[in-house]
Amino acid sequence: IPLNCLTSCSEYRPTSGKWTTVSRGTIYLHKIRELPLQVLTIGEFQKTAISLSTTSYTTPLELKVKYSKDEGSFKFQVWNCNTFTVVTKEPPSDNVKVWTFVMTDKAIICTCNGIAVFDFRKAVQSKSCQGNWGSVFNKISFKSTVDKSSEKFRTLPEGDTGY
Repeated sequence: IPLNCLTSCSEYRPTSGKWTTVSRGTIYLHKIRELPLQVLTIGEFQKTAISLSTTSYTTPLELKVKYSKDEGSFKFQVWNCNTFTVVTKEPPSDNVKVWTFVMTDKAIICTCNGIAVFDFRKAVQSKSCQGNWGSVFNKISFKSTVDKSSEKFRTLPEGDTGY
């Protein structure tokens, strides 16, 4: 049994600061409000989809970023809060992208290679979104049916911006 394997190997605790290869559908222990999450994508970007789950495995929110070839733009969605929306600023065209997701009590902020891509504020959202926002998220997973781009991820030690 790997050292980071918990509860019958259905949950894994990634080592803080070290890149972990994404295994889609695997549940990872991660408190996104306490530690930023970074996702590494390489090559042609399609979509990343991260489920934020609670202790009881409910998934009230999902973070999605996709590239719409038809429209030639990047879009994001916080599932249960908004439809896909064009990002505030296009990410750099670099082949290797490091996406950083920070969640606070008021916002989800995403940067890509140090460029602020979107700042999603819960205050302007529906009541159902605001209610889901209050959940204690302590697990993440990469959606096996949706995520096509995430290669690796890491949690950042407190105070590390990762870039």
